[in-house]
Amino acid sequence: MKKMNFVLSAAAAVALIFSSCQPEDPTPSNNNSNATAMFTATIDGASYEMIVTTTSLVQQGYSDYTSIDSQTSPVTFTGSWGSSMYNYSTNESAEVAIGQLTWTGATLPAYNDWKALFNTGSKNYIFGGDGVRIAIDEANVYWTTSSGTADQTGSTFTITSMTEKTISGIPHIEIEASFSCKLYDGNGGSRTLTNGYFKGQFQYAD
Repeated sequence: MKKMNFVLSAAAAVALIFSSCQPEDPTPSNNNSNATAMFTATIDGASYEMIVTTTSLVQQGYSDYTSIDSQTSPVTFTGSWGSSMYNYSTNESAEVAIGQLTWTGATLPAYNDWKALFNTGSKNYIFGGDGVRIAIDEANVYWTTSSGTADQTGSTFTITSMTEKTISGIPHIEIEASFSCKLYDGNGGSRTLTNGYFKGQFQYAD
């Protein structure tokens, strides 16, 4: 079961910060002091940016991927958590999902177990395991690190900082990460992502 939640600010109609396919400047900038969340990278030599500010149409979202085994007693849950950025103007999105945990008896795992998913250090590209998945929905094509051959030889994902936050009364973890990977569309297409930088929040909520 995947649940997603996006919140659009009242000032969102003021400005839109989103750019892609800018080959004249293939190295994205991570120096936006107004950004609450960012996903920037070079994809096949072109700059890609998804940047969230209080006045942009690109907004932060949250998702969880939870399966339930009701045949066990107590009931067993397995979950991963995503941090997304969604462009309300173009209907395009980027997401980093991290997992997974298995727990019983409650709709959420123990907080400290969940928090440990985001410890600083390297992670493998595994979705449905103890790892990470990157996904981009662009021009109605869904590109992920787990589609196609899912070959990630030489790819990296490193969490460089982790901060606990409370937003609207709900615990969140904010991370910053650097990464490189291959993206696949499941139909034989592939793209190379380098210079990746991610800043975003993950929500401790069911």
